[in-house]
Amino acid sequence: AEIWTKHDGLPLVDLLQACQEYRIAPMISFSITSLGGTAYEPGVMKASDLLDRIEDLIGQGLINPQTTTIRIDPIVPGVTQESDVGAIIKRC
Repeated sequence: AEIWTKHDGLPLVDLLQACQEYRIAPMISFSITSLGGTAYEPGVMKASDLLDRIEDLIGQGLINPQTTTIRIDPIVPGVTQESDVGAIIKRC
């Protein structure tokens, strides 16, 4: 199973728990943006909050860091700060 998401909410946790129950090892791709919570992406979590949740899901054994990717999206010229992207990459 391959999962692409910008969110970490209950549907994701339920899906991950079902994968464990049925012994499916999902590959997960998280899209993270430094624009979460801004006018550009008001309904998206801030990068630091989503990274906290990803760490928690790893700690719970619900996702494997070896099969999890992080994609920074969107990058908006003139809006996205290079330092924010660097901080996301460094933390990952």
